[in-house]
Amino acid sequence: MTLGEMRSNYILQLSPIYSGGEAKAITTFIFEEVTGLKSLYQSMSAYQILTEEQKNTLIEYLNRLMNFEPMQYILGYEYFNDLKLAVNPSVLIPRPETQDLVNWILYSENSPKTILDIGTGSGCIAISLKKHFPEATVSATDISQDALRTAAWNAQENQIAVTFFHMDILNAVPDEKYDIIVSNPPYVGEDEKKEMRPNVLNYEPELALFASDPLLFYKRISSVSTTKLHEGGNLYMEMNEYYADEIYSAIESTGLKNIEIKEDIFGKRRMIRASQL
Repeated sequence: MTLGEMRSNYILQLSPIYSGGEAKAITTFIFEEVTGLKSLYQSMSAYQILTEEQKNTLIEYLNRLMNFEPMQYILGYEYFNDLKLAVNPSVLIPRPETQDLVNWILYSENSPKTILDIGTGSGCIAISLKKHFPEATVSATDISQDALRTAAWNAQENQIAVTFFHMDILNAVPDEKYDIIVSNPPYVGEDEKKEMRPNVLNYEPELALFASDPLLFYKRISSVSTTKLHEGGNLYMEMNEYYADEIYSAIESTGLKNIEIKEDIFGKRRMIRASQL
């Protein structure tokens, strides 16, 4: 089978599942991984005969994609902030809105000394912040031991020093105080499940996605931040756009000040910041 024939089959099979140009983008990325050819060279090499190993790997990947398994889990990695990070079903796949949150911190903060990432997952936030603030002491916590192992692996592979520790933020508080506390907590309500795509709902970790009360973690983390942020320190959180006003009120009730909601690249209210004065 030629590369072009397999590519055409991929796009044909994936187009009913992935809308717009997503089917083609996934195809191009998968083929680059398997054949080593960039997009342009894939088109130029349409008549190239696939090796038996390449053909079998591509067929396996297509079957998994047709079962809605995320491409990132199939390949085992995702890029985030110029970092190559291992991902697996124990951690959420890093998303553009989380990159927006990191960028907001990078543009707003000046040489923080201590940073805590709550619910670190793959470690994407903590590792990115340490990369850009190398003098800072960065710590990260998660309730999932499997997620912590993945995050520690990512930090080691990228040669970035982050301290990871196990903690259930709903039932414990960190020992130290910090200049920045950041979190992308579980914020999807159970009633939103019906709107979610199977590649998210069936594969990504429920523990990191869903909260029985979408405000639960915002109330808890903002409350913890009142005692665990240094004076002048800032709390940053990614949030559910549908509960932006309620989250604002919940944070305001703790006594944190200078609360600001920021839109993501799609114009959705997806980030919030508050200060300890």
